[in-house]
Amino acid sequence: MALVDLIVRQWGAGARRIMLVHGLSSSAEGWWRLGPDLAAAGYEVAAPNLRGHGGSGDGDGFSLDAYRDDVLALGGGWDMVLGHSLGGLVVLACQLADPGFARSLVLEDPFLRPQPTPEMVAWLLADYEEPITEARLAAARPRWMPRDVAAKVEALRAAGPHVVERTLEGIGGLDLWPRIAGLTVPTLLMAADPAQDALVSRLDADTAAENPVVRVAVVPGSSHSIHRDSYAGFWSVLAEFMNEVGLPAAVGAED
Repeated sequence: MALVDLIVRQWGAGARRIMLVHGLSSSAEGWWRLGPDLAAAGYEVAAPNLRGHGGSGDGDGFSLDAYRDDVLALGGGWDMVLGHSLGGLVVLACQLADPGFARSLVLEDPFLRPQPTPEMVAWLLADYEEPITEARLAAARPRWMPRDVAAKVEALRAAGPHVVERTLEGIGGLDLWPRIAGLTVPTLLMAADPAQDALVSRLDADTAAENPVVRVAVVPGSSHSIHRDSYAGFWSVLAEFMNEVGLPAAVGAED
């Protein structure tokens, strides 16, 4: 399968390197807050737009292998790679394929068991209901900052529902949760509140925590998009993990 030359958003110029990978129907612009905060802490930050997203080409398919290989082509040796939702699935696949890809991982409410049920498809396509406007999205997500809403609307228009549908066709039925047991690099599994629309179940979190290199943290009150819903809680958990693995990060971000 041919690679797509991904468009990459960058912040900072530090000696240590961090990659941020967005979720389905989002884009690198969704990291508008985290990217600069990490750059201010001294890191070079790269955020690719996955194939079919944010101006990157569709390529010839939306399988996990295709998503994975595009990202692996950006190189390895990252000090930390963070993936949200679909991005979590992709970065886990990258690490399993190349143990030198990252020295530490953060999986933010990862989409590791994609099941294309009618309910799941409806949930993922709900944002494409007309009109795709900031006003409608803001009403549905009152905890998001205006810039989060604007970035998501732009990403929805750039990707289109066919990317969601074809991605579900390409990755549906996979289950990478058992593969977490084989991880050997420090990993933060950041989970949304189980009372919200979280993808990480309590059983999945408990099973992942059986691997001694995996740390599980739940951000109370947050739904699937933790970095948008509760940035202060997200940053606090992330910064604590980074400090633990020798990647200094400031604390005290505000929502």
